[in-house]
Amino acid sequence: MKTPFLYVALDFTDKGKLYVCAEELAAVDSDRFGYKVNLDFLFLNGPDSIKPLLDMEKEVFTDLKMWNGRRTMKEIAKELNELGASDINAYSHAGVGFLSALKESLSDKCRLLAVTILTHYTDNDCQDIYGCGVKEAVYRLATIANKAECDGIILPGIALDDVKEFDMLKVVPGVRPEWHEDKKANYQESIITPGEAIDGGADILVCGSPITKSDNRKDALRRVLDEINP
Repeated sequence: MKTPFLYVALDFTDKGKLYVCAEELAAVDSDRFGYKVNLDFLFLNGPDSIKPLLDMEKEVFTDLKMWNGRRTMKEIAKELNELGASDINAYSHAGVGFLSALKESLSDKCRLLAVTILTHYTDNDCQDIYGCGVKEAVYRLATIANKAECDGIILPGIALDDVKEFDMLKVVPGVRPEWHEDKKANYQESIITPGEAIDGGADILVCGSPITKSDNRKDALRRVLDEINP
């Protein structure tokens, strides 16, 4: 991607509230942002619920964090691919074979992003699960994603320096601008400002609460976009 892209995390389960927020933000004149929706939203409202977002001519990232059997993941991916999702994701620890099969099931219009470590995890969490700290765990899981030829990886911003060797999109969640007071919203442990993410080599940023919980959502979106594309 030539310039950084922003996914606004629409963390709603009620589709009415989600569509109202999306419509409001769609009034911001920029082609450098799209929408991210979560598994709970898709589960409660069905895959077709992304269609109104696509009708707004915005890219849609379906954040499923899949880790299941090969057939199950491929069927889900196929449906979202056909609907027009721009990005889907699966856990990197699903393994090279599963990720490769999933990647092969997608068209060129839908990218597969491999989740490394959640931004909720601390070094202690990673020690308990992987026997190493956050950065080493990210590197190991990025290696798996690279072998599977995934289009990108999702990682905490603090680990960007550790994956520079991999020629994949770097997607960073937990983006919190300096002006946003509640830095730990949604239980984030690893947070980063838009500028820090870009300087670290991020291609795609994900930011939710600072925009969607703002009293002026459009202004908040513009401020984040200005920081990403000064």
